[in-house]
Amino acid sequence: MSKVGSWSITPASNNATPPDGWPEGQAPSTVNDCAREMMAQIRIMINDLGFVDLGMVPTRTASNTFTVTGNQTSFLDIGRRVKAFDASTLYGSVISSSFTTNTGITLRMDSGILTTSLSSFAIGTISPTNPAIPLPFVSQQPFNGNGRLDFWQRGTSFNLSASNSIFICDRFAYKQNASSSINITRSEKSATVSNVPTLAQCGQNLKYSICISVSAVDAALAGSDYAKISTPIQGIDWAIFGHKPFVVQFWAKTNRTGTYCLAVRNGGPDMCFVNEYTLSSTSWEKKTILIPEAPTTGTWNYNDSLGIGINWTLAAGATYQTNNRVWTSSIALATSNQLNFLGSAGHTFRLACIGVVPGISGAIDIAYYPANEEFSNCQRFFEKSYGPDIAPGTATSIGAICTVAILGSGIVHGAQFAVQKSGAQPTVILYKPSNGGAGQIENFNATTAFDAISVSMSPNGIGSINLSAAPASNQQLFYHYTVESEIPS
Repeated sequence: MSKVGSWSITPASNNATPPDGWPEGQAPSTVNDCAREMMAQIRIMINDLGFVDLGMVPTRTASNTFTVTGNQTSFLDIGRRVKAFDASTLYGSVISSSFTTNTGITLRMDSGILTTSLSSFAIGTISPTNPAIPLPFVSQQPFNGNGRLDFWQRGTSFNLSASNSIFICDRFAYKQNASSSINITRSEKSATVSNVPTLAQCGQNLKYSICISVSAVDAALAGSDYAKISTPIQGIDWAIFGHKPFVVQFWAKTNRTGTYCLAVRNGGPDMCFVNEYTLSSTSWEKKTILIPEAPTTGTWNYNDSLGIGINWTLAAGATYQTNNRVWTSSIALATSNQLNFLGSAGHTFRLACIGVVPGISGAIDIAYYPANEEFSNCQRFFEKSYGPDIAPGTATSIGAICTVAILGSGIVHGAQFAVQKSGAQPTVILYKPSNGGAGQIENFNATTAFDAISVSMSPNGIGSINLSAAPASNQQLFYHYTVESEIPS
């Protein structure tokens, strides 16, 4: 391995004894030796250009761990490739890097284990943080749905007066166990107000962001109080990159600056990983958080249920606090440094341009799915018969379903869903078009209403609607529907 990595960035410090250095006053006869040695070291480096030995001496501590003196976390960052010179040459990737009195490194080995013969190592020349690879070559599509926040089938504004959970835009929810009153709105880009990151900032022409604002405070959090925005990743998607490192990237903006936390929790929930981040200004800030591979201990789902939940924590009492950047067996959402966003009226927090992608990288370019694919994916979890910008429960005939009663029975044929729903039997709610009332359908040519007792359905469509009374033969009936199979996170 080349010695180039051990040369100093301070010219005067490269004064080792010839031919390894160029000291002042060296004998003329050694100048050629130094030059030739430098040429040889450069050529050795070129022969193995992907790795460089920085001269750090490792001390093996286990089959996949070692330490080095000093704080070397900026060089041995999570995701960095390592070439270890042991009894044989081994390769691995850094999955944990921390500094206390020295720097402790944990590797995910490609093969083999570290032994007491470990003598030196080299690191990959390309850093996982702010990599030199052009963005088109590191673009990845996210595993979370609706990361651009384009789809809001349930409506564009929501209010919570106390502890509650509510789905807001598609694939995102807000949940709190607190006494604060919260307003949630779809913040829209306009000619005069930039409620989203700009094209120059994020590389996307965004339209919307989630905005959480405090209208009544919870100044003194109880131990079990919390507030969070969350998005679920289904177990069948989590199985693709589960127990491997991944990246959560997003843009956030607030008028309550300070320390926030992002929490990843499994479907148990009995395992979590909390990462602090700082919002230091009132402008949009991009955050890229590297999540090390999750342990296999705990309850992990690889089916239609919750694989992992990604949580943007706004407040958390002591019950939901843990250490920073460590997988722990708990249901925590934050560290003790998490600020209390609910502490004053008028606080706002905006979230936009979200991506969860497997593999290790730094600030990546997220290539979102085409709109029709993204919308179809959203409809796997929530679908409605209303027009795209009409909230469920609105009095309107736009998009309403018209069907014909079956002679002599209280059964009505139902609508087919646009896409097959996810998971177990979804929940269907019917609405009366004339006034938006839930649980009823009505005569197409009159105001006569029929109570819907139940809905019998297959996973991909409504089989039939069972009514409290049998309508007349061939009577045309009229209704809206919503169907929900969302995964709580």
